[in-house]
Amino acid sequence: MQIEEDKNKGFFSRLGKKATKKTAAKATSKVKKVETEAAKKLRTAELKKKLAESKAKAAKARIQKAYKPTGSAGLKPAAKAKAAGAKIIATHRVQKGDTLSQIAKKYYGSGAASYYKLIQSANPDLIKDVNLIYPGQVFKIPELPDELKK
Repeated sequence: MQIEEDKNKGFFSRLGKKATKKTAAKATSKVKKVETEAAKKLRTAELKKKLAESKAKAAKARIQKAYKPTGSAGLKPAAKAKAAGAKIIATHRVQKGDTLSQIAKKYYGSGAASYYKLIQSANPDLIKDVNLIYPGQVFKIPELPDELKK
């Protein structure tokens, strides 16, 4: 209480007035209001920091999920095994604008999933996600397995 009275005295002495009960109560409420505003700003800053951290964590999780290797490339075990040991019929250097579907269509005549996934399974170190290929990459194009030949 002594501290508040000292604050009140300082407040009114700066205004050139004497402190009365009524003005002392007014000054006390102003001091408390200033203190609560400072606490509110501090709390707001802490909440903003937590929000930024949670957004960063969520973004990191989305990125990790999006770039996880697909593993089996969606092929049947027999086709995957054949693709890994299949004869390489060509190599293809990726150009700007190329997609795996377009590359499969060029070499196999069809851009269906089973064909471009065959290319993916032959190049697991280069193709982690079928939607992310980059100009300059060189893919091995495996021979078409019997089950995919028409």
